Amino acid sequence: MAKHVLAPQQVRVSGANNWMKLYDQDQLVGHASHWSVEWSEHGPGSTLFFWSSATDNAPRLLTDNLNMAAWLLDELESADSPFTTKASELVLATFTVHNETPRRFAVTAAFDGDHQVDVIWDDLSAPVWGNTELESNETHSHSSCYVPATTAQMIVDGVSSAGMALPEDWFGTPSSSAFLAQSEVWLRH
Repeated sequence: MAKHVLAPQQVRVSGANNWMKLYDQDQLVGHASHWSVEWSEHGPGSTLFFWSSATDNAPRLLTDNLNMAAWLLDELESADSPFTTKASELVLATFTVHNETPRRFAVTAAFDGDHQVDVIWDDLSAPVWGNTELESNETHSHSSCYVPATTAQMIVDGVSSAGMALPEDWFGTPSSSAFLAQSEVWLRH
């Protein structure tokens, strides 16, 4: 019989953190991080941090929970992230998930009256499980079920962003610069 063990680490957030980096050749030209938080001390919600050629490379931060998004920025986004910006720049949005097939996942965020961004992960592969190992200067670790996408797209107000997903290696397994990170749990040590 399996033995259940409770970990002493403090759970900070659980949910999903779907991610894409889009490239033109080897140049990063677009980046999106879609958090779908099921639990945090600041409640559930969705947040989309993104930038691309369609935003003139300016980071945009959309959310349906301002407190939770500000906390994510402070607690989990690393110092070298393009999304480390002031919480005052967060914009309220409504989110719709489009899960048409097991091989496609898309999110639409509507904001500022008539603006919209769509992030799309296509040609999803078989999932793999992975977790981080802490470096000496790190305070957080996480584990997740990663689902690589062969193709990914970001569309801002009807304008497709430049770039495409590139193959990458994750945890010794072929993956992509665009993936779903489902059942993600972040711990503070």
